[in-house]
Amino acid sequence: MLDSYPAVQDTVAASIAGMSAKIVEFPLDTIKVRLQSQSFNFKGPMDACVQTFRNEGFFAFYQGLSAPLFGAALEATMLFVCYQKAANLLTGGKGTRDDLNMGQVLVAGTLAGIGTATVLTPVELIKCRLQVQQETKSVTSAAKSAANSKGPIDVIKKAIKTDGITGLYRGFTSTLLRELPANAAWFGAYEGFARFFGSCKNASEAPMYIQLMAGGLAGMFYWGVPYPIDTVKSELQTMKNPESFQKVCARIYKNHGIKGFYKGCLLTCVRAIPGNAVIFFAYEQILSYLQTH
Repeated sequence: MLDSYPAVQDTVAASIAGMSAKIVEFPLDTIKVRLQSQSFNFKGPMDACVQTFRNEGFFAFYQGLSAPLFGAALEATMLFVCYQKAANLLTGGKGTRDDLNMGQVLVAGTLAGIGTATVLTPVELIKCRLQVQQETKSVTSAAKSAANSKGPIDVIKKAIKTDGITGLYRGFTSTLLRELPANAAWFGAYEGFARFFGSCKNASEAPMYIQLMAGGLAGMFYWGVPYPIDTVKSELQTMKNPESFQKVCARIYKNHGIKGFYKGCLLTCVRAIPGNAVIFFAYEQILSYLQTH
């Protein structure tokens, strides 16, 4: 029924895949943001997990999920649809993602990152502020901007009241700088590993277990490559008083050195494996089903 509407097929497959992956990875994402934020003094990922569960309970790991869940559907849709459009452009309007060579895969991934940054910035701002919210009175100024927020809508209202509509796009530059190399690495790693280990021309032809493996590895590349930029972005979006990208970089380096930019990186890369394995696998399988029914 949808075989004549490839963009609709991409939208349906990508949105379902994106939401599925977000549910899988969100608890570890919460810990990642808390480790990156200067509002908390955890000794490491395990300490962050234990303290979060002990002080706030199980559902604290899913605090702020609603906006990212919706955002995951939008992000995945933007990623795969933009990637397909870029592939079509790079092949002169005659091909799809399956016709790209590896160089074109990297270019198409970079172009897809431009669209996702526009969607992701407000979604991640809401998510980050809810994730660093605590009930204790000892919360620092970095988290006070979200303190006592009742949910995503409340965070949006406070952001607009404080900084205007542009307040929702605090951290856009850092998000864009992250998304360009991240998506090139994401699609490049997925196609590269799938083609290599699956001995096939493109990832859609690879066996299911290869798609899962390649997707998991792609997730590690997506976060590992631009992680320092993501650390700055998380700090920018959870600060009470906005600062420039350069000032935040300088402060993090002064206080923590190079290691400060990689706080929570290992956890993030590990977290990325199941989530991204799910998103690519689900996308490939749902898209294949829609194309044949």
